[in-house]
Amino acid sequence: MSYQWITTVILTTVLGCCSQLWAQSISFEKSDWESVLAKAEATGKPIFVDTYADWCQPCKWMDREVFVKSEVGTFFNQHYISYNIHAERCAGMAFAEKHRVTSYPTLLYFDAQGKLLHRVIGAYNATDLIEQSQNALDPNQQIYTLQQRYEAGERDPEFLATYTKALANVNEPYAKVATDYVTATGKQVLREPEHFAFLERYIAKNYNHPTYRYVLEERVTFIKKLGSQRVNRYLEAPFKLRGYELISNAAPRAKIRAYLQDVKNLLPHRLEYFKSRLDFYASRGDERRQYRRSLKYGKHCRDAESLATLARYTLDVYGENPVQLNSAL
Repeated sequence: MSYQWITTVILTTVLGCCSQLWAQSISFEKSDWESVLAKAEATGKPIFVDTYADWCQPCKWMDREVFVKSEVGTFFNQHYISYNIHAERCAGMAFAEKHRVTSYPTLLYFDAQGKLLHRVIGAYNATDLIEQSQNALDPNQQIYTLQQRYEAGERDPEFLATYTKALANVNEPYAKVATDYVTATGKQVLREPEHFAFLERYIAKNYNHPTYRYVLEERVTFIKKLGSQRVNRYLEAPFKLRGYELISNAAPRAKIRAYLQDVKNLLPHRLEYFKSRLDFYASRGDERRQYRRSLKYGKHCRDAESLATLARYTLDVYGENPVQLNSAL
């Protein structure tokens, strides 16, 4: 067997494997942005842009684990002209500034003429990336297409719900659009399960929001329609979030007092619960104190989330000692 023949076989095998790998991966253009635009216009394909930075570990993960997947490569090579750009070097900096790229990875989607239609922020696995990129092909899901319709005055409730969801999916502010949805539907219909579900997802972070105050004022009628557990969970959610923010940020006592006064004014029957909840979380790092405060907190817990938190705490602290665990329980 000749050396030349063996070399030929090896080279053929290696090149075949490489060709298969390249076919499976996203085929990113190696030219500049102007050339990418020219190719997109010539082919009629939209453009997918991956913006990244050297220090971005999620970017590296996507490059190593996601962009090379066969299903990902097949989808993108069929539907997009793909381009990646270092957003903190030379031309990439101007590109990132123009398109408001402030975190990585940010994935941008343009039409064939270079008009920005959609963006996605964060790292995704293969399945989710394809789903997000399919949405980017749909005018009813494209952030900036929806934005144009909104700015043109469209206020149909179904459209506003779609736009709110689309904004939330890409971490863009959506509070104003969500409020417009409530205005368009009318407050009376918020008692219906599908409309209340919208409140639970998109208007559940601010207990000063007019819609929250409306639900609070009409709590009895909402409970008759939806049940006490669901309505009470909605009413308590923004206070839980705010309390956690205060503890996490080591807020001064004045802010905590103001927060507890808000609880007293709006949910007076739950004041002791929220006070004991603050004390419990504030005592992290002091096992003896947190144990005592967990007992007090437990007396006021009535929802599954709070009880689960206490159960995890008990298991974490006392799980290795059956005697102490039984005593704590």
